[in-house]
Amino acid sequence: MSQVHSNSIKKTELLITGLRRNKETLENKGIDEQLITKLEISKNQSVTYEKEKDALRAELKAKTLQAMIRMNEISSLTKQIKQIIKKNYDQSKWADFGIMDKK
Repeated sequence: MSQVHSNSIKKTELLITGLRRNKETLENKGIDEQLITKLEISKNQSVTYEKEKDALRAELKAKTLQAMIRMNEISSLTKQIKQIIKKNYDQSKWADFGIMDKK
């Protein structure tokens, strides 16, 4: 969870606590238990979404690493295969093997 979001959640929790402590004073001002509960539910959903987002971010990082490893493997194998074909066949035949290189 980002520092900004974490700070916002802490401030919201403090606000909810303060609102509940002074509920009787605030009821005639339009702030009732229903509104406080709505704020608390929104805060809890936000925390849940942030946790899910962090998990997805970690999964994406792992998948990105896996993709990079595979791309490096593809590059290495491609280079190896091209070298074999280029050593054993004339340049005019390279295209038959899918090699479009000029050198």
